Amino acid sequence: MSRPDPATRRLAEIVLLAMAAEFVWLWSRRGFAPQAATGPLVAIGPGACLALATRAAAARSGWGLTAAAFAAALPFHLADLARRPLR
Repeated sequence: MSRPDPATRRLAEIVLLAMAAEFVWLWSRRGFAPQAATGPLVAIGPGACLALATRAAAARSGWGLTAAAFAAALPFHLADLARRPLR
């Protein structure tokens, strides 16, 4: 078994940090109301889950945690699709 890749883990952490900053920025534009957090959270949630899965896989955290992070992206994707208007 090979060693965990620290560069991939670090990159995933940088992506997560950038996504957190984007969430705060989008939420601040809506006035920091609790109801206003739903839109940005649903939009950023799938990518954050996938970045967490990448970090878990790079850290060799086990298939359970990696699969859970991938599976957590699905509800965010479905909620994002449900809130967008049909064309």
